[in-house]
Amino acid sequence: METVAFIYNLFTVLYIVKMTVAFMPNFSVEKSNDLRDARTHANITKEAALQTLAEYLFDHRQATKADDSAQSVSSASELYKWHFGDQNVTTKMFTVAMLQIEDGSASMDLSNAFKDLSSAHFDSERISESQNRLVAERIKVALLLMNGDIEGARMAAGGFLHSLQDFYSHSNWVEIGHQSQNLNLGESERSLGNTAHPSAQTCANCDSESCNGNILSNIQDARLLTSGYVAGQKDSNGNLVTKRVGKCSHGGVMDSSATKSATGGINKDTPNAKLSPHHYLHQTAADLAKAATISYLRKLRQCPGDVAVREFLGASQGGSLCMVLDTTVSMADVIVEIENAVSRIAETRNNSDWMKYILVPFNDPGYGPVYTTYNSTAYAEKLRSIHAKGGGDTDEQSMNGLRLALHAIPHGTPIFVFTDALSKDSEVASDVHALIAHKNSPVYFILNDQFGGNPNPSKYQSGENGPLHSYDTIALHSGGQIMRPKTKTEFTDSINIIAHLISPDLVTLMIRYNHPGSGTFDFSVDKTIYAVFVLVVCSPQVKDNVQILDPTGINVAPSADHVVSTTSIKLFKLNSISRGWWKVFIDCDGSPECSCNVHVLARSTLDIVTSFAREMNVLHRGLKKVPARPTKDNMSYVRLHVVGADGFQSPLQSNQILASGYSSKGSATLFSHALNELVPKEEYYFSANFQNISQGFRIGMEAKDTDGQQIDRIVTQLIFPVESEILLDYSTPRTWQMPTGGTDRVTVKVSNLGTLGADMTLLRQIRVAL
Repeated sequence: METVAFIYNLFTVLYIVKMTVAFMPNFSVEKSNDLRDARTHANITKEAALQTLAEYLFDHRQATKADDSAQSVSSASELYKWHFGDQNVTTKMFTVAMLQIEDGSASMDLSNAFKDLSSAHFDSERISESQNRLVAERIKVALLLMNGDIEGARMAAGGFLHSLQDFYSHSNWVEIGHQSQNLNLGESERSLGNTAHPSAQTCANCDSESCNGNILSNIQDARLLTSGYVAGQKDSNGNLVTKRVGKCSHGGVMDSSATKSATGGINKDTPNAKLSPHHYLHQTAADLAKAATISYLRKLRQCPGDVAVREFLGASQGGSLCMVLDTTVSMADVIVEIENAVSRIAETRNNSDWMKYILVPFNDPGYGPVYTTYNSTAYAEKLRSIHAKGGGDTDEQSMNGLRLALHAIPHGTPIFVFTDALSKDSEVASDVHALIAHKNSPVYFILNDQFGGNPNPSKYQSGENGPLHSYDTIALHSGGQIMRPKTKTEFTDSINIIAHLISPDLVTLMIRYNHPGSGTFDFSVDKTIYAVFVLVVCSPQVKDNVQILDPTGINVAPSADHVVSTTSIKLFKLNSISRGWWKVFIDCDGSPECSCNVHVLARSTLDIVTSFAREMNVLHRGLKKVPARPTKDNMSYVRLHVVGADGFQSPLQSNQILASGYSSKGSATLFSHALNELVPKEEYYFSANFQNISQGFRIGMEAKDTDGQQIDRIVTQLIFPVESEILLDYSTPRTWQMPTGGTDRVTVKVSNLGTLGADMTLLRQIRVAL
């Protein structure tokens, strides 16, 4: 058992009011009666996305699904239940999509580029300027989708929808009496309506929290558009926006302009009068914002089309297959075996499964391009078209190939790297590690040691100082494996692992790395699990000395499906699953060199998605997502989202949920924090201090199902808190498109957060190349 010197301060789950100049963007809000019914940017967008997804599935429904009951569903679980029937379908990719859109939306209130930009929020009577910005952002989202940058499109769409929804909360569109959305929002060369003159007074003084009727009657009668001013805002040129006497304010306790004529305000962000003077119109504004969001998503289905929107919404249920393939001459026989493996996978699936296929070749000196398709036949044909060539030396461009793959894959997609060579491009390894932390994707290396013509396989040794160290580290950090079949038969057998590791509903129950010698490993099977896999990879070999004991103590390994069975790699698929505690026992037969990795995987619709956030002490106080790694000396917040806890019946026992951190090898629990709620939630936050952590860790959830059986889920990504984080924020926001490889000059603010020079702030103009 490892001993870890680790001080971890955990406080209560955070419920924080987001003081913003918009619908509250995201995260959990304070549990008070005043805010219990608040509609946030996040849930407005999610409701609209569910409606759009329901329409998409209805249009692509099976012949027997002729009813329209999907129009009334309230969760993705219910919607998938309606469409797929009794099939077990995860909502994890939909959840990831919504969280990425939510993060894009939240950045409008929390980033330096947009938080004080009046045209990003339809504030300060910048109606036309805001409309022009919406048009440009809408084009940007479409271009990103058409170019296959799904994650970038989600983030951009979050920002676009934030501004679009703010129109209804910040302008007087609702007060004028409109009962429906403004169909010209975001449309090129379309006017949103007549606006109040810049010198015209628009509001009367309001000295109470609730400001009913404070917009002047002449403005209302003429149906002129106006919006509230916010103290400290700037226009698109960086100039401070000044409120004239008699103009409306945004209002609320966080807006100091509300104390100047005209006092009060007109925002409808929340149902709380202290925050929103027109709180009584909050639900009406939110309903119109939702309708406008649905209209936008419907237009996305028309252009760029249903396939792009399906992935944009995370609706693809076939999973993704990504292979990074060494195409040098020594790999010729391997490529043939991979072609056969893909054909076998294709036989069990069809194109209606919506599976995404990704291929990245690498050679020396070249690598790429990325090939992507949803058609298994086209993928197999692409593999057959590859002709092994080149090489000559022993090292290839594997890191660059892996980096391209990580850019191309959806979140959580496993990557399979096939090579017989070491990496000669280690200078990009840090990029690979950063992308793994961002994408949370396990990487499996399947190394051709002998039968492909490798003249000296013994030189490719694993270990901290061995030449395979870069591969070892990537596998450990990502939650993957290095597999080294010794013969052509073993290699063919090893490829069979792929079909069982690409299911989108695959979850991790237990993970152990580099366990020395024999050992026993416990794992729990809960009521949500419908398939279990035990993967054992040992060095130098494990032979047949693996036992899998069910809750009654019976060894079921002999009766399990041996998906892969080589001298060093075992993948068991259990044929009979019973709830309770199971054990994996490995007997190394006294070998002093024996070291094993043990992964227990399962298929389940219940899983977790985690990320980190930092509290931003700005006017728009709130939590901003950290890209992947928290800093050591800043108080961070862990966001744990439970996937599959909604739907018809939650499997969770709400008062038995723990968030835990596990050491890099999985043998020690570093921290555990109770997340106690009377009602099961989808999303939890708790505060954490990583200042004294000295190693990487994985986050997991320990819970109880409604029968009292333990539920374990682990995120495979290894997290390393960093000493310092450099943030780049546009100080002069602008909208532009830059082609890959292009350059432009932008002004940025460089801030260093962390233990190294925390007070450093620089303003510089730099050239950016993407």
